[in-house]
Amino acid sequence: LVAVRDEDGTVLGTVTGVDHQALFSDPEAGSSLWTLAVDPAAPLPGVGGALTRSLADLYRGRGRAYMDLSVA
Repeated sequence: LVAVRDEDGTVLGTVTGVDHQALFSDPEAGSSLWTLAVDPAAPLPGVGGALTRSLADLYRGRGRAYMDLSVA
């Protein structure tokens, strides 16, 4: 998913997820948030939170049981 500013199409941030069930037929029907990046100069607060919620909503709508997050 990509967040862009409506006025000019500037990319503000992106999030990448993996659907475990679609990728490897996960019997637990899970998903993962793999990467989240937000432009530190983004003029709007909450871009990362909005992207994370959107990804969670997407997977919830697909019937995924959970979304895990790994932090390194």
